[in-house]
Formats: sequence, C-alpha cells, structure tokens
Amino acid sequence: MIRSLTFAALVAGLATTAAAQSRVPIGDEYFAMTAYSSGMVEIATSRLALQHAADANVRKFAEQMIKDHTEANNKIVELARSKGIPLPTVIDAIHSTVMNRLAALSGSDFDKAYMKDQICAHKEAVHLFGNEARKGEDSDLKALAQKTLPTLESHTKMAFEVADEKDEYKKFEKIHNYAKEVMEEK
Repeated sequence: MIRSLTFAALVAGLATTAAAQSRVPIGDEYFAMTAYSSGMVEIATSRLALQHAADANVRKFAEQMIKDHTEANNKIVELARSKGIPLPTVIDAIHSTVMNRLAALSGSDFDKAYMKDQICAHKEAVHLFGNEARKGEDSDLKALAQKTLPTLESHTKMAFEVADEKDEYKKFEKIHNYAKEVMEEK
C-alpha cells in the first residue's frame, strides 16, 4: 500500500511534465514508471542483503533479485526511451527510509525484515505486471509484462520459501490463481 501511494505521487509529478512527450496511454506510462521504480528498490535492497544477511539462502535470493531485476529494468529503459516515457532517477523518500532501516539491521534481524519486504514487494509486482499483461494498451509494454510475470511469480514463491512461510504462500497462490481465472473470464 505504501509503495502504491508513493508511486502515485511520483507518477503524478512525472506525468505532468511527460504528457507532451510520451506516446503511450497514461496507464501504460504509469506501469513503466512504477515497474522501473520498483525494480530500482529491489536491486538496492538486495545489494544491502549481500552486505547484511546472515543466511546463505537470503544472500542467494538477493543475488537472483539483482540479476533478474537489472535485466527487467534494462528492458523497461529501452522501451521507455523509444516511447518518450520519463523514468525516475532516484529512489523515493519512503523507500529510502525503509532502506535506511534495513541498513541498520544485521544477521537474522536483517534476514527477517528483508524477506518480509521482498514478499510484499513481489506480491505488488505480480499485481502490477498482471494488470498490465491483461489490460495494457501499448503492445510492447503489455508483451514485456506478460514475459516478465512468470519470473515475478517465481520470485514470490521463492521469497515465501526463503522466509519459511510456505503455508502463507499456499494462501497467496490460491487467491492469485482465483484472481487470474476471474480476469481470464472477463
């Protein structure tokens, strides 16, 4: 929820200056800006995990997040440039505060906080990319969302597993699959 409010404010500010430049519908522009911003946060918090995590599985997860989110963000940058979509250049204040709180932790305290953040972030990313994959108007951004969504779903499952919350993942998966079925019927 906090991420969504922050991104809405970010988008509102950027959309005003970008309206004359962008050549995509506002919903697709919002997707690109939000997805890129989320990716920046994923990469930054995962770099912290490489420095502060105690659990080898948490560090391995962080390495995978850095790799996959860097690749996804590079693709977003490429599409955004070709379509005149402005992208954020810094991490917003709320996420900077979260990162500062994470940076103050170490060992198992860091591991728990980081993995909780990763679960929340990936649930939001699955929703964001799923929405674009189903409803996006720009064919290139929609295709990117469709191609990236399975990776994000895999990340979500991995995050729950690393956090040792497999039962919670089953609940999430059940709701997520039901929502996909409902959306496919429409």
